[in-house]
Parts: sequence; C-alpha cells; structure tokens
Amino acid sequence: MKKDNTLQALSLMLLALFLFCATSTFAQIKWVGSGDGTSWQDAANWEPAMVPPADSLVLISKNALITGTAAIAPVRVTISGGSAVALNLDLTIGNGTANEHAVVVNAKSTLSFGAGHTFNLHPNDTKQGIVSFAAADSVTVNVGNGATVNILSGTNGINLANAITWVNNEGAIHFASTVKNGFKSASMVTNNGTMNFDNNVTDGIQVLGGTFNNSGTITVTKPGDDCIEIISGGTFNNFGMLELVAKDSAGTGNNAISIGQDTTAGTFFNASSGTVNANAGGKETARAISVNEMGSFTNLGSVVLGGLMNGTSRFYNRGNSVNDMNGVLDLGDGRGNINLGTFTNNGLVKSAFGTGAGLLTAGSSINNAFYDYANGSQFSGGMGTTTDHGIDLNDPTRTTIDAGGTCGVDIAETPYSWYEGATFVATASLAGAVNFPDMSLTADPAVLTTSIPGVAITVKNVCPAATGASTVFSRNNETVQLHIYPSLVSYQSELTIELSENMQSSTLVFDIVDLSGQLVKSTVTEGGQLRSLNVEGLGAGMYFVSGRDGAANLIGRFVVAK
Repeated sequence: MKKDNTLQALSLMLLALFLFCATSTFAQIKWVGSGDGTSWQDAANWEPAMVPPADSLVLISKNALITGTAAIAPVRVTISGGSAVALNLDLTIGNGTANEHAVVVNAKSTLSFGAGHTFNLHPNDTKQGIVSFAAADSVTVNVGNGATVNILSGTNGINLANAITWVNNEGAIHFASTVKNGFKSASMVTNNGTMNFDNNVTDGIQVLGGTFNNSGTITVTKPGDDCIEIISGGTFNNFGMLELVAKDSAGTGNNAISIGQDTTAGTFFNASSGTVNANAGGKETARAISVNEMGSFTNLGSVVLGGLMNGTSRFYNRGNSVNDMNGVLDLGDGRGNINLGTFTNNGLVKSAFGTGAGLLTAGSSINNAFYDYANGSQFSGGMGTTTDHGIDLNDPTRTTIDAGGTCGVDIAETPYSWYEGATFVATASLAGAVNFPDMSLTADPAVLTTSIPGVAITVKNVCPAATGASTVFSRNNETVQLHIYPSLVSYQSELTIELSENMQSSTLVFDIVDLSGQLVKSTVTEGGQLRSLNVEGLGAGMYFVSGRDGAANLIGRFVVAK
C-alpha cells in the first residue's frame, strides 16, 4: 500500500509539472533569414522553420529588414545581439494576458518601426509596452515618419531607464487609457511627430533624468497625476506644441507640468518656437505649472494657462523662473503665485484675474519688461519683494514717454528692437536705453512696436533731428525758425511746415530741389503756423527744401520712400 501511495504522488507531481510547462512556457522562434531573407510569413526565415504562432516569443539577434504579413500576434519581440532591425510590416504584439513585455530592446541594438505601418502593443497590466534593460550600452528606438505605435495596456507604456538610450519619433505614438504610466524616460528622446495620452494614464511623461526634446505635438488629457513631470536632473525642451489638460479634480499635487522637487532638479525650457497650452483642471487652487524648489522654468515662446475655475495659482513657483525676452506668459483668468524663489519677467505677463495684480509674491518678483492685467495696476502684490522696472500696458502715463527734446528714451530694461510701422528704428541697450539716429522717425509723437504683439510705446518730444529738420536764420533783423516733418514720407504724402510765430502772416515760396540742385517743385503758401507741402509725384530719393520771401534760405531736407 505504501508503494502504491508513492507511485500515485509521483504521478500527480509529474502531471502538475506537465500542466505548468504547458500553460506558462511559450515557444521561442528565432529569426535566421534563411528563406527569402525578408518576409515574416516565410517559414524558412525562422528557427524552427515555422511562422511565429500565437503566444510565441520572437527573438531577432541579427541585422534584418523584415517585411510581409504577420497574421498572428506573437507574445513578445526581443531585439538583441547588437543588431539593427527594421520592422516594415503591420504587427500586433501581445494578447493582453500573457505575463510578458511586448517589445524588449537589448544592449547595443536598434529597433525601427517602419514608416507607414501600424504596430499594436498589448502586454498585460503588470508588464510594459517597450522596455530596455541595458544598463550601460546604447539602445536606439526609431518610429518612422507615418508609422503608428498604439500602446494598448501595461504598467508602463514605454520605460527607458538607461541614460544612453535614444528614442526618435517621426510618426505617431498613442497611449491608451488602460496604460497605467505613459512614458518613463531617463534617456535622450526626440519627438518630431505626435504623442497622444488618453484619460486616466497616471503620468503622461516622466522625465527621470536625461533630455526630452519636443519639436512635434504632445497631447495629454486628464491623467491621474501629472501630464509632464520632470525630476532627477531631467530636462524637457519644447520647440513644438504641448496641449495639456489636468484632471477635473486636480489638486496642488496634480499639474499639467511639474518641474523639479525639493530634493531633485528638473528643467523646463520653452523655446521661441514653442507653444504651451496648459489647463489646470477644475479646482480653484489647481496649478497648471508648478516649479518646485529645485526646478527651473524658462519661457521664450507662448505659454497660455487656463482652468475650469478662476484660479489663484495657475503658475506656482518655489524655484527659479524666467519669462524671458519675447516670451508671453498668459495666466488666463488666474494669477501666478511666487511662493518662494525668484520670478523674473523680461517679456510679457498677462492676466484677467478678478481683482488686483496678476502675481502674488511671497518670494521675489522682478519685472524688466511688460505686463497687461485687466484688473490691476501693480506688477505683483503680496508681502515678498517686488522690483518693477517695466511698463504697465494699461497705464497711458507709462506707455507714453516724453523725450524732453533729447534723442533718447528708456523703455523698460530689456534690449528689444523697436520699429515705427515696418521700419526699424533702434535697438535698446541692456538697460533699455533707446537712442534715435538723426531723421529716424517720421512723426512726433511716434508709436513704436517691438517683437511682442500688442506691445506699443508712444514717444514724444524727441529731438528735432529725429523727426524732421529745423533751421534758424535771420530775416529783416528777425530770428526765424522753420521746422519741416516728417523726414521720411511716401510719394503720396504731404510735408508739414511749422513756422515760428513772427513768420505766421508771411507769404513764402517753397522750392524743392534734388541732390543735383535741380528744381523739381515750387509752391506758394500764406498765413498760419502750419502749412502743407504736397510731394505727390516725386520719385524715391533725398530732397532739400528752401523758403523764399526775397532771399533764399535752406530750411531742411527729407527723403521720399516708395
């Protein structure tokens, strides 16, 4: 009886082992390329000689360009052996239940998802869509122009912890709502295509070191935590478009962009070509952008912040933030909270917050340029330190600058270039000093604009040499002053002649001569301090004007520009 029991137990053990192997071991199919060398469906290209069946583990460890048709989805594809592999076919990998990563790229290997093809990656919810375990050797993943990679599930859609992994996206990567975490990267990422993250992804993009460069479009909609989080010394450079919406119930810890922590650094840079549209969600205290203690934020482009409620902290700073030259930081109907650290404005800050300043400062705020608040006349309120060298665009006393007869003014404290219409006038110094060359303005007062749309500054009483020509001479023992302007006119314009008081009743003949001294026009004016001189029909070039009431006296010059 004891012998029978032993045999029975051994039989049960063997049966259990058989069932375990049958249900948990997948067949490994290796690419050898011995058939036509390129077609997935050619059995002779595989070892053993069969097209990869369902639930197979595919290993490609030699250089290969694989085309054709894959009617059956393998469980996993592994790229290994320092090989360069291009998958130029539509392919589904994973079945959503197998306990395997969908795509594994090992050391010194390159995987390219071919242009124009669709790839569906479907691991179970404990595994990952694309992963690399290489610790010190380079790995490259390319998504070709027109390729689509759909990551349908997984604890991480893409997880690249190696700092020398390179990801280049020229196509479209889509992260479904069933992916727990979207893109975790300590690597070098370049996105020139599109990345879309559906609702409920915990974090859209986590930059955990390395550099993430975006020149394409990234859309993250209502994730469970942050749309983009940058920590562990990571850098995010935006040259393209970010469309970010925090979840409706977002609190202070759920941001469209979270930069740095109190213990680890993070850097966000928005270039002049970059556009950021970031919505804070549905709570009044929610933050669209949070710059934490070791975080750094720089904007040279357009950042527009919004939310479902009038927000008191759309932009939250405890680190170092700069809205730099040409940068526009639009807080929408919310305001910025400079809770700690420093915020410096060298561009334009806008806010339509209900009452008061667009910024509330407990740290330090410095304005060197422009702000446009619908309901406030101070750059920043609060108990912190505010230094305002700039200009409130809603205050006429600050947007009109009196030169007092000199040839220079100070416009804020940034080196912008200034234009009258389409004509360049001058570039300010680092301290904002603008010096006008002779005859550079066509009117007094003159409206100057710069590279930021909506910024316009009026200058008046600029030195006469900048707005026309003025001559003092003697007539019948009287001092006579004549002033003509503008100095630059179109061929359809008129010159204005301003006479000193003791000549207002005189009759004068004005002659216009060209540079060779040839008379091109003559007119008689009488009475009044201001007289007009029509220059219609004159060709482009420089001309001189002389006034005659018996003796000829040179009184000025002007330039006709077509």
